[in-house]
Amino acid sequence: GSTLVGASGVSFKMETSPTKNEAVSGYITAAGLLQIMCFDGTTWTNDFSVTVGGTGTTKRFDIAYETNSGDVMVLYSTNTATTNELAYRTKLGSSACGAANWSAATNLDPIRTTGTVQWIKMARDARSAHNLISAIWADSNSDLSAMVWSGTVWGNEPTAALATTLEVVAAAQDIDGFDVTYESLSGDVMIMFALAVGANGTNGVRYATCTGGTSGCT
Repeated sequence: GSTLVGASGVSFKMETSPTKNEAVSGYITAAGLLQIMCFDGTTWTNDFSVTVGGTGTTKRFDIAYETNSGDVMVLYSTNTATTNELAYRTKLGSSACGAANWSAATNLDPIRTTGTVQWIKMARDARSAHNLISAIWADSNSDLSAMVWSGTVWGNEPTAALATTLEVVAAAQDIDGFDVTYESLSGDVMIMFALAVGANGTNGVRYATCTGGTSGCT
């Protein structure tokens, strides 16, 4: 295999385009640096890097493609609390790999998040005519929140945090205790998560849905 430029990665993620031969991959180093790379079917390029904090033991970013357009989104932690805890960059499906083809970073300031974001997960709506992406994330206060990407903007954050006491082993955010996906026909969103206040067989795992198949799902 080929050797990629950069420090050794600790946590990794890769997604492939639904519209062409392309993959976007990212990894976080032990120094908390996120490196994003792009593969055009032949060659890897190191497209951009940004500090997300931590030591790579929590995945402070995720990658998702829009199904219809092939646009790709990277959402990541800014390693800050209270305000603008997240940021994102996008690349059009019509654009090739390369640093110049990514948008500038845009801050995202979720209302239900007050701590530093330490885990992020995204899922894309796989229906062929849609460009929806749902994101969920957990912060250093063990709060879990979510938003939906319409194809142009983030919105539809829940009116209250989905959880405020996520499960731990020894300390906040030391486990990966939640996930998100779309139903393939309806476009409804399903989120599952583990709560510290529950127990085995007694509400230890819960779920939330966003129904309607639109960015304004309920």
